[in-house]
Amino acid sequence: MTKALKMTVKIVAAVIVLILLAGIYRFNFTNDDLYVQNAQGMWVKMDEAKSGKPAKDSR
Repeated sequence: MTKALKMTVKIVAAVIVLILLAGIYRFNFTNDDLYVQNAQGMWVKMDEAKSGKPAKDSR
């Protein structure tokens, strides 16, 4: 492999790793994208659904 090709592969791999780490951070630490639909048909955060808090109408 040439030096330029090796550097390109390393850069692409680093970008992929950064994207994966950003997704893991958002999913695991912010709970920003975890929603479920309750019995009334409203979308609520999963944490609120588990805890039994009253749901806010998303309309």
